[in-house]
Amino acid sequence: GIMWQMFHATEEENYRIEAMRVEKQLEAAFRNYDVLDHDIGFMWLHTSVARYRLTGDTDARLMGLRAAGALAARFCPKGQYIRAWNPPKQSGMIIDCLMNLPLLYWAQQEAGIERYGDIAKAHLQTALTYLIREDGSCNHIAEFSEETGELTALPGGQGYEAGSSWSRGQAWAIYGMALAYGYTKDV
Repeated sequence: GIMWQMFHATEEENYRIEAMRVEKQLEAAFRNYDVLDHDIGFMWLHTSVARYRLTGDTDARLMGLRAAGALAARFCPKGQYIRAWNPPKQSGMIIDCLMNLPLLYWAQQEAGIERYGDIAKAHLQTALTYLIREDGSCNHIAEFSEETGELTALPGGQGYEAGSSWSRGQAWAIYGMALAYGYTKDV
């Protein structure tokens, strides 16, 4: 992603070449689909989608849409959240994932797949319900029963302990909500 930003800023070919080299390595992640997690948005929005926006490369567009499909496939309908980790870990959402949602909004706009925007909005609503506290601070993790969608725990995660805040997660909450507003205009 940084290489695409540098190419955009300078138009120096060495940045484009490096971005393409790294992106080829990233494409290999789809061959190991079972190890992908919620970071799909982090990984492809700033690489393939950035390349598509800068160059119009249709292969990059398809990689971005494929990544959005993989992120959307992590959606747990009963709890209305995007699953952070793969089994056998407890099913749950994390505040980090707010930064992945722009990939779904992009795919919704780019390909007209309304379901992707609906998933992002549902995940945001669940984050507002379980991760954002009344004082504006946030939990890192909310765990759920996949069978019922019921909240089972709010463990400490990256914070000092359960109920504490985590500065990077707090930043992701603020920025993620601002990005969501940019797409939805939902105050």
